[in-house]
Formats: sequence, structure tokens, C-alpha cells
Amino acid sequence: MEAFSYDITQYESHPYAQTRPELMYTMARLFGLNPTHFKKCRVLELGCAAGGNILPMAYNFKDSEFVGVDLSAKQIEQGIEQIRDLGLTNIQLLHKSIMDIDASYGKFDYIIAHGVFSWIPLEVQEKIFAICKDNLTPHGVAYISYNTLPGWNMVKNIRELMLYHCQGFETHQQKVEQARLILKFIVDSLEGQNTPYANFLRSEVELLSKHGDHYLLHEHLEQDNDPMYFHTFMERAAKHDLCYLSDTQLSTMFAHNLPEKVASQISTITDIVRLTQYMDFIRNQRFRCTLLCHKNVAINRSLKPEDIEKFYICYLGNVRNDITEEEMAEGNTLQFTSGAITLTLKNRLSKIAMKIIHDRSRKPISFEKLVAKTKELSGETDDNKVKLFLHQDLGLMRLTLAGLLEVHSSSGEYTREKVQKPKATKLAQYQVKKKNFVTNQRHELIALNPVETRLLEYCDGTKEVRKILEQMNDHFMKGELKLVKKTGEEITEKNEIQKEAEIYCQALLQQMANNALLIAE
Repeated sequence: MEAFSYDITQYESHPYAQTRPELMYTMARLFGLNPTHFKKCRVLELGCAAGGNILPMAYNFKDSEFVGVDLSAKQIEQGIEQIRDLGLTNIQLLHKSIMDIDASYGKFDYIIAHGVFSWIPLEVQEKIFAICKDNLTPHGVAYISYNTLPGWNMVKNIRELMLYHCQGFETHQQKVEQARLILKFIVDSLEGQNTPYANFLRSEVELLSKHGDHYLLHEHLEQDNDPMYFHTFMERAAKHDLCYLSDTQLSTMFAHNLPEKVASQISTITDIVRLTQYMDFIRNQRFRCTLLCHKNVAINRSLKPEDIEKFYICYLGNVRNDITEEEMAEGNTLQFTSGAITLTLKNRLSKIAMKIIHDRSRKPISFEKLVAKTKELSGETDDNKVKLFLHQDLGLMRLTLAGLLEVHSSSGEYTREKVQKPKATKLAQYQVKKKNFVTNQRHELIALNPVETRLLEYCDGTKEVRKILEQMNDHFMKGELKLVKKTGEEITEKNEIQKEAEIYCQALLQQMANNALLIAE
């Protein structure tokens, strides 16, 4: 990977929710480590680009310290400008090579290397492992993402095709243009074919067509792109006295999420690395987000139902707006789904608890608060009885391992409630003036259309909802913003504009709250 390629065609610098220290802290606690609290820690990001991932962390956690390094001078300059504009004093972005990091940088509680490992030479990969060994605190956690086999075996064919076709072209723009042309040629050549290979190629080309030039260049056309098997990655990590802590998603770790017949056989494997590698073969895994810790740290993998009590619980499944009183009645069936998972409940106490979690729409709730709220709505007075149902009948830990629920270590610094004066963070207010996306309070990227952009600008905590709606209506009336019917036709009649603008903007305000963009007054 040549450093100047990221100066010429810069990789868009975004937040990645799976890299946030709160998640690493939660996973470490779940498996028995004693990690440093994510609100007061030191974080190092390797390959930080313009700080799109690490900078929002620094904004939200002022008592923590953040250091990012990257070889792209231009992207570091952009990041430093944002740091200066936001007045942040707890973050440094350094124009350095990963190879320059040594003991003088000190120890870090969390180390992040996202979108870096597979695209660098072998000696730099080894240096990342060395940094994780030498610069990680005793109970610290390192995050490394990378392309994996077997999933990348077929993707390699497309990459090698593009590389072969582009080898006679010099500039990055020429290479990207030619890569897109050869992809179109391949799709055209598959017309009328319905083989598995043809269908795979079509889906991959369609996926690549949705990404910008920066992704195509740096994901597929860089000199280095080295996918590997998980067991190979872990063998190399072990040489640096590092071991596998977990995935960033619990549901991908547990064999019982596979078909029952397969799960019963594969779950007899006691070696966590071998078990995970077999699951990668079964799922044709192509990308991994792996958490590592020091080899000498004791990891407790015997999770018990009661372990959930230490955490906040969040719903990840499909949101239902049609739950009826009849479904909630004792003995009747109430179902929640997420992908292939279907949870069927008949006990009223369990249904009340699950509906409480569901209705918060990804806003975590503490176990203690869930118990109290369930008692309040059910009329039950016995704490132990409620807890028993949560552990045994509802099975909160089981649902977490299945992927219907998720554990957190806080409730999140945002509100879903309707507030008198909607307020977005200063970070979002700043970002919305620069690009058409912002970072929410779940560390996710949220894309905004022109109406949402203008609406968010007004959500500064000083204006009441009625005033915001009046200002938005004025923009619609002047034609600065447009309203469109479901048919695609623009609304131009003034009375209709006024009516529809208020409905639309009210809905957008609620959507912003649901998307963790608004904070409490």
C-alpha cells in the first residue's frame, strides 16, 4: 500500500460502531476481564484517516485521551482542522507510520485498526500485532478488522480481473474508470446466464457500483490485499502473546445459531479458535472484526443467565407497531422476529418485559430498570419472581447470544422522548455544514437529505418545535426546499405545502430521535 494513494484519492473517513470503546469494554466485562472504563481511557487508532472514526469518540468522552496515526498527510491535516474548529483538547492526530510507534507512545486501554490490516505489507501487519502486545494495558482490548477466507476466494477473482485490466493505466482516475468498464463488460457478458457463478458476479458488481471511487481504489486496486483464514490470523497473533477475546457481535460466536443438526455436532469442539474457523467455513465468512487481549488474561466463556444483570439490554429485531391487547393476554401468542430468529411468548410477564425492551427501539435499558418497569406494568410485587421469568422463561442471555438482543454498558447519551426544544450535538451541527452525513450518539453514520440537513441545523436547543416548523415551512414556501408526493410529483399548492410540511417535519424529528441524533435538554 503506497501512502500517497490516500493523498491523491482520499478514503472517506467515517465512524464505525463496532470499533467504539464502549463495545470493547462491554465484551471484556462479559468474558470476565477488568477493563478500564470507556469514559476514562486511552485509545489508539492505527490508520485513522481524517479522524472520522476517532474524533466523535473524543468529542463524546472528554475525560478520555485519543491518539490517531495515519500516513496520509492531507487527511491528517483535515482532521486537525476539525479538532481545532471543535476546540477538542483530548485528541491528537499524527502524520506517522505505524512502524514508528514505540514505547514512547505509552500504554493504551483500547487499540483500533479498522480497514487497515488486509491492505498493508506483512511486516506492517506484524508491527500491528507487536503494538497490541507492547502498548496495550494488562486488561486492554485490541480491535482488528480484516478480509477473511473462504469468503474472499470468489471475490479475489473480481479483484484480479480488475488488476489485470488496469495494469496498463497510470493514474488513479484512469484505473477506477477502467475497473468500472470491465465490470460492466462482465455483467453484459452474463446476459441470459443463471448459473450460481453468474449470479454471484452480478451481485458483487451491483455491490461495487454503489460504492464511490475511493472504495474501489483502496479496497480492490491497492497492491496489497491479503485475506486470510481466521485460524491463520490467530496463529500469528499468538506469536505475540495475544489471544482471541470475542467477535464484536456475540451472535456470530455461538454454534447454536447454526442449523440444529450442525450445531449439535460442531458445538462439541472445545477449542474456540477451531470452532470459530469451522463456523467461518460454514458461513463462507469474508470479513471479520476480531477483539484480542493478552494471552495471560483469564477469560470466562461459561456465561450464565444471571450474567445479563450487569448490563443494559437493547432490542435489535424488527420493530412492530401493531401489538394488540389480545396478543398481550396470558396464554395468547406474541412473536418478535429478527432475520431467521422468531421469539414466541405466551406468559404475560415475559411479554410485558419484552415489549418494554422492544418499545425503546434500540435505546438500552438497565436490568434493574427492566425489573422495576415490569413489576409496575404487571402488578407483580416479587422481584425474584420477575427475575426468574426474565432468566428462564424469556431467557435474556439466550436471546442476546441469538442476536435478538444486545448488551451495553450504558443507556446511551441521547433521548427518544419528544422535547420542547430539540437539540443535536455540536458535533452533528458542525458535521452537517461540511457533508451530507453526521455521526449519531450510537457512533453510526447517518446520511441526510436536504430537508433533514436544514432541520438538524435548527435543532440547537434554543428553538421550540413550533418555531422550527415555522422556519422550515418558510423554506418550503420559498421553494428552497421541495416536498414530493408518493407519485414523485412536486407539491406546489401553498395550503398543501403548509399542511404536508408540518406532517413531514414532525415525522423527521421523531426519526432523528429514533436515530440517536437528539440529546436531552
